[in-house]
Amino acid sequence: MIGDGRGDDRAEVFDTGGVFACSRRIGAGNKGKVSTARAYGLPVVSTMCGAEGMDLIDGDNVLIADDPVAFADDFDGAGDGLAVA
Repeated sequence: MIGDGRGDDRAEVFDTGGVFACSRRIGAGNKGKVSTARAYGLPVVSTMCGAEGMDLIDGDNVLIADDPVAFADDFDGAGDGLAVA
């Protein structure tokens, strides 16, 4: 399921998700979304911008990549042993 952020039922989006992708390179509002995804038990793939200031550890409780190819590779393998809680 893909949510566009406009009136979607957040619980439904996170309950049916498999991996949460935070591909932002600039901007704000990431911490709440990443934290919510982790609270729902979803593995998170993020850019450095999306994980900034959250005490997340690449390869432990988040996968971090800024390169588009590396980001896609991390997304494909996000459920493999990543701590989600």
